[in-house]
Amino acid sequence: MQMGNLVGTEAQGAMDSPEDLASLCAIALAVGLDLGTIWHTILRLHPLVASGPVWAPGWRSSAVVPLTTGHSLVVDPAGEVTLR
Repeated sequence: MQMGNLVGTEAQGAMDSPEDLASLCAIALAVGLDLGTIWHTILRLHPLVASGPVWAPGWRSSAVVPLTTGHSLVVDPAGEVTLR
């Protein structure tokens, strides 16, 4: 997959489910994008994203991104993306 296919409006319009969005973010992390870049290029304007990331408390803070579906996208500091 080319990098151009990972980010931008093409990717945003192609995401139909929270699972698709989580997979896209996991791929973006795997190819070396950081959370800030993923936020600005994939998540910020995505129609499934309800608001900006919230940092979960604890020594291993995770970024939690609320979705309009009631799910949350959780990005662990180790780079794991899960759907809650």
